[in-house]
Amino acid sequence: MQAATMAEIAREAGISPGAIYRYFESKDVLVHTCLEEGTRFIMDQWRAEEPTESERLGLTDLCDATVAILEDPSERLHTILWLEELLAAARDEDRLMDRGFGPDGHPAGIAARLRLAQAEGELSSGVDADTLAWLFQVIYDGLRIEKLYEPDLELSPMIDLVLRLIALVPPADSTNGHATS
Repeated sequence: MQAATMAEIAREAGISPGAIYRYFESKDVLVHTCLEEGTRFIMDQWRAEEPTESERLGLTDLCDATVAILEDPSERLHTILWLEELLAAARDEDRLMDRGFGPDGHPAGIAARLRLAQAEGELSSGVDADTLAWLFQVIYDGLRIEKLYEPDLELSPMIDLVLRLIALVPPADSTNGHATS
């Protein structure tokens, strides 16, 4: 990616560089868009209001599909670009960043999808959807980074364990914060 020029990309695509710049302001945006195209369906699934009921994946299938994205070797480049963007945003407090998971990269979309799962009986109503959404965001971000260090790491067993723990642990007692029996 670093060595390729927009002129070379345009020639390979059979269009002019100007045509590329009409839709993509830079090579980084073009690459980012191409990488995201393959994951858009899954990320749209996390938006509770987006997919129709017939198109919507169940929560377990959605978690599995999200992890499958991370298992794809091409996701490595996307993660590197995401980390570079994250570091640039951390250096510039005024810069907003799409974290890449849920609408606008914010767990609010994940929480909305989890509340939908609760309404459909897929997830216990005793689970705090907002807190679980942040947990899912943190797990997803951490797994992305870990895959850079350990490309052969199997992620599915980790997600299976998280989903089982969510189902097994009783809700916290709101008066003292401890799990009830």
